[in-house]
Amino acid sequence: MGETGERERDARVGDRQGRAKSPGRKPNDVVAALDLGTNNCRLLIARPAPGGFRVIDGFSRVVRLGQGIGESGVLSEAAIERTVDALIVCAAKMERREVGRRR
Repeated sequence: MGETGERERDARVGDRQGRAKSPGRKPNDVVAALDLGTNNCRLLIARPAPGGFRVIDGFSRVVRLGQGIGESGVLSEAAIERTVDALIVCAAKMERREVGRRR
């Protein structure tokens, strides 16, 4: 499938997933995706654009949440603190960008 065909397919799939069909912006058009893993915390904030999304903000921090869990079997206080600090930054960014949908 060519690039044009892929964009058209992605646009159709996007419409079924609730993405905006038009480029007109409404406050709740802004969406965020947060990925918290054992090593990193990542956030992308975007708004619908023709053919997909345009990223308007992002964040990434190494949190090492799983550090030492293999030996101890529990999350360390330091790892939890690093992770909570990163999540606070993410929450502030989502609030500032008026994120309507989160995942």
